[in-house]
This record gives sequence, C-alpha cells and structure tokens, in this order.
Amino acid sequence: MTLVSAILLALEPDPGYRANAWSLSALDMSSDNARNEILGVPDGKAWNYIIIHDSRGVAGGERELNAAWDREYARQGLPNPRGAGYHFVINDRQGRSDGEVEIARRWKDQLAGDYINGEQADKWNREAIGVCLMGDADSRPFSGDQVDATVKLVRLLQQAYDIPRSRVFLHTGRSADSLAPFFPAGEFRKQIRE
Repeated sequence: MTLVSAILLALEPDPGYRANAWSLSALDMSSDNARNEILGVPDGKAWNYIIIHDSRGVAGGERELNAAWDREYARQGLPNPRGAGYHFVINDRQGRSDGEVEIARRWKDQLAGDYINGEQADKWNREAIGVCLMGDADSRPFSGDQVDATVKLVRLLQQAYDIPRSRVFLHTGRSADSLAPFFPAGEFRKQIRE
C-alpha cells in the first residue's frame, strides 16, 4: 500500500459509520409515492416550523453536503462528525437529478435537526423541519426545478403538520438579517399555504 493510499484510507470515514448514520431516499415530488415516502414516518413528533436553508455553495446532493459538514467538524476539532443536520435536501444540477428531494435518516427516524446554532438552538432544532437547497442564494439563482420541489415539499409538510405560512422561515444566504438576492422569497411565499 502506498503512503497516499494509506492517508486516503485513514481519512475515509468508517463504512459502518456511513451506513448507520443515515440512509437516503431520493424523490421526484411529482410522483405519486412522494407523499407516502415523506409522511410514512413514525407518529408522535410535533413539528411546528419549517426552515429553508441553502448549502452556501456546496454543490450536488446530501452526500456532498454531509462530506462538507464532516470536513468542517474535523477542521474545528469537533468529535465524531455526523454530517449535515437537515431533514430534507433539494439537489441541484450536480446532484443525482436537479430538484430531486432527498430524505435523510434524521427525518425517517423523526430526529431533531442539527442546523441551528446559538440562542434557543435546541428549541429550533427540535421543533423545526430543516430543508436545504443545494446552492448559494448569495451568488446565483436556484433552478426552477429546485424551487418547484421546495414549494411542493413545504406545502405537503404544512398540510400534514398544520404549519401556517407565518411559521415557514427563510435562512438562505450568509446573513440572517436580510434576504439573499438569489432566492425568490416573494414568489415562494405566494406559492406556499396560508
């Protein structure tokens, strides 16, 4: 084994870790089984909010997003990276299929998110469904397929968990204090449920 191979092998996460950390289902939101896949989870979890994020420039799908988060955890010296903390990921053109919805294990097992930091992070991570669009709302528009899939997913979740528009939040772009220039916030708000 060469030195480079040994280094790459050492840096590769344990295959058991990946298999147990999450499993994915990719969905076309226009398919008939999307509703059953998304809502076919254990009962009992009360979700009160939906928060839409962007991947801040990471391209692809959940695999690439998880790898980026794992690298960031490792860079900070944090123990046992667990990948991205979202419940759903909306792929971009570099993912498996543009606008395809990936369902993370975190959703399937009805686990709290892990995407909000700071004050009241625990409350938000426990009560809010995290949806991440692959891309960067500060530098380029999302594809029509991504936005359409996000609207359909959010509408489905709103109906299933009785979440009004007033409890759907946008946290795209680098600043939580202002809207990102390339996320169609106004159009998105018009299309989701009241």
